[in-house]
Amino acid sequence: MKLGIVGWYGTETMGDRAILDGILAIINQIEHNNTVFLGSLFPFYSERTLLEEREVFRQTAPGTKVELFDVKNADACKMAIGECELLIMGGGPLMDIEELFCVERCFRYAKKRRIKTAIVGCGVGPLNNSDYRESVRRIFELSDAIYVRDELSVQVVNQLFGNSFLCDNLGDPAVISIEQFRKATQKRPALLMNFRDYPKSAYGAVSMIEDAHFEQLISYASEKYEEVILVPMHTFFVGGDDRAYLTKLARACRKENVIVVHKPMNLHELYDLFATAQACVGMRYHSVVMQTILNGNNVILEYTDSKNGKIAGFIKSVDCDGFYDNRIISLQGIKEWKFEDTMNSLLDNRTFKYRKSNMSEAYENAFKRLLD
Repeated sequence: MKLGIVGWYGTETMGDRAILDGILAIINQIEHNNTVFLGSLFPFYSERTLLEEREVFRQTAPGTKVELFDVKNADACKMAIGECELLIMGGGPLMDIEELFCVERCFRYAKKRRIKTAIVGCGVGPLNNSDYRESVRRIFELSDAIYVRDELSVQVVNQLFGNSFLCDNLGDPAVISIEQFRKATQKRPALLMNFRDYPKSAYGAVSMIEDAHFEQLISYASEKYEEVILVPMHTFFVGGDDRAYLTKLARACRKENVIVVHKPMNLHELYDLFATAQACVGMRYHSVVMQTILNGNNVILEYTDSKNGKIAGFIKSVDCDGFYDNRIISLQGIKEWKFEDTMNSLLDNRTFKYRKSNMSEAYENAFKRLLD
């Protein structure tokens, strides 16, 4: 199989890497010895990703070769896409981002060449700008199939575009990658925490918790655990390098047992950190997904819409018993945060019983239909 993937690669987070790993797993189930043409906004950064994830991707899809192309270069796009049997938007959000137009251009060229196209595991929104909404509409019109990552995304598509498009909720391919790694592990007395410098312009909170609150939470946690490890999910300056923000928080706390992970990790190293911790706190969306599946003793800092955001969409899809009802801290408009309540939830050491999904099989069947 020759597969083209476009999206937000070139500024990829660890979550984007997990999405890519999940997609590689899907196509490896269908066929071995595949070639993936990966469109990157900054190819030099994606080269680093491929180097760091070399062993992980080799385990996931031993015979698959990944070739990069510059998605901002029209000639490079035409050359790579012209080789493909299928072109997909490979995960991430369809939202108010200028690079949407790169995706639209790629899909338009693929259709001109009669190459099949699909949206695979994407979220939808925020889409507050009419130009970006119309770009998403055109991308959908150019798609042979639309597979979104949660039921909330289906609802957003219907709200924005009526019943113009048929969307299937097949889930986030990152889950496939995480589930493949999931295993029994021995815990160590460490608390893993992920924070991000909140993107207010994208998510539009009226008010938001301040850095000082995060610093107080870290300090409080450092008294309860032997180690507090601050873990980045993004390590590129485009999109905000989490390590800079986490280092700022750690320096303000001045606690010897508060550690920032500066060394780049591959997916399996990150998964192992989450799985072996006594407890976790997550803020970035994919840190929440990883901690929920791999650990289960976690508290979620919800910075998106607490009812219709991407974190809410994931939790609704996996938590049928209300385990997380008291473990989600909504940061938008918060007035008072009782750190002891947050810590007490974790110190109880109760664990969410994650049920394995059928996502891998569902995507395998969907890809087979597309390629038929």
